[in-house]
Amino acid sequence: MDGLLKFDIHDQAGVTANNYDANPNDNKEANYIANYIYLTKLAIAFGNGTYSIGSVTGQDIESRNRMVADITQSGVGNYSWSTVFGNFEYNDHQISLNSNCTLTKQKFYIYGLALHCATDIFAHSAWNEATGAHVLHPSADNVSVLTGRYNAALKVAENVVSHAYFGTVGFVTDFHISTEYFVGFKLINFAKYVQLSDNQRYQLYRSYYDSLSYNLN
Repeated sequence: MDGLLKFDIHDQAGVTANNYDANPNDNKEANYIANYIYLTKLAIAFGNGTYSIGSVTGQDIESRNRMVADITQSGVGNYSWSTVFGNFEYNDHQISLNSNCTLTKQKFYIYGLALHCATDIFAHSAWNEATGAHVLHPSADNVSVLTGRYNAALKVAENVVSHAYFGTVGFVTDFHISTEYFVGFKLINFAKYVQLSDNQRYQLYRSYYDSLSYNLN
């Protein structure tokens, strides 16, 4: 995402997409899987010019309300769409783009938020089995720490990009990847959020999701 927009917009978008990580230091959490599915549906809606959708299964109302407020026909957070698609920074270089805002651009931008949401869980919702602790900064964004997190994120990213290419909705199955990536870590509340989002899928593959999940609360 850093190459798509200014860092301050990126930070705003990242918070919007991920809302609250499962964090032992607060009592707030968000179903990151439901939020990801919501963002893919929202991307399609923007592409069609409808700009809004209802809640998705398993999504908490706080997450939905936050995204409804932050991703609108006018822009993202405090930024207009023309600002989002205007100048941005990449590797300390200012690059000027045509700020003409089209439905297609908005659609792919929101798919980008979905991509961020889906892959960021491996950075910010990972539980280190060796230390028995939530992986926090600076380790969270260090790909050399529990390297399977990065490889797992790449596999999930492939699924998200496929949805963006074909203009389709994300699914719980986008996170159903090989267990070989989960070396030394689990995902916080993974099974819980899968069950809330798609109970039928969870029941079919319960042992898989349970084995990769650390239930924080």
